[in-house]
Amino acid sequence: MRLQVLSQILKKSPGLLTAPGQDEIDVGQLFQCGCGSLGFPENGPVKYACSFLSNFISVSREHPPLNNIVNQQGEVLFMNVMRVIGGSSSSSSFTDYYVDVIFALNKKYFDNLCQWLTGFVNTDGFPCSLVSKEQKQQFASLVLKERANKRRLQEIVREFSVACTGLGNDNAIQMAQVMAAWDRVGEHKAQIEANKAAAAAGGAAPGAGGGMA
Repeated sequence: MRLQVLSQILKKSPGLLTAPGQDEIDVGQLFQCGCGSLGFPENGPVKYACSFLSNFISVSREHPPLNNIVNQQGEVLFMNVMRVIGGSSSSSSFTDYYVDVIFALNKKYFDNLCQWLTGFVNTDGFPCSLVSKEQKQQFASLVLKERANKRRLQEIVREFSVACTGLGNDNAIQMAQVMAAWDRVGEHKAQIEANKAAAAAGGAAPGAGGGMA
């Protein structure tokens, strides 16, 4: 079953994966499959894997079997996410997808994430040798503050990802600001299109109700 389908099931009817009689569905292996897909070079698999994992995390607190899996395998997931964020340029280009996973962990497993970030900070040379322990400490502190503002978290993760390429802090900030500006442009265009569609629907409504009495 494809991860994008599983992601929708988790979003709409997560109980289908944990209901009695569903023993043939190994949700632990599905979780591991999602983790293993994070480093793929293609956009589609990474996008769907992150969507699946973030939805899995978001609903897991209300479903003990899923909660157990996140508690047992969540640290491996987090470290995999950080590895690809700080790794190859192809993987780091999917940074916004990875943010979805970190954001979900921050909202639903804050205490766990605090511990995992401590391990991340104290692991020498991880996720690359180009960032110092101090930079990782600052990154961890900023991440833990952003449990509600996803856009700000995106900027933080982007800056860290760029820093892992060896660019200076100024360049990292400038690049993150450019990407954030493009996000705002895209959202503005989408809002304009939505307003046009709403206006068109409103203008068509009187005609739809016309006719002979």
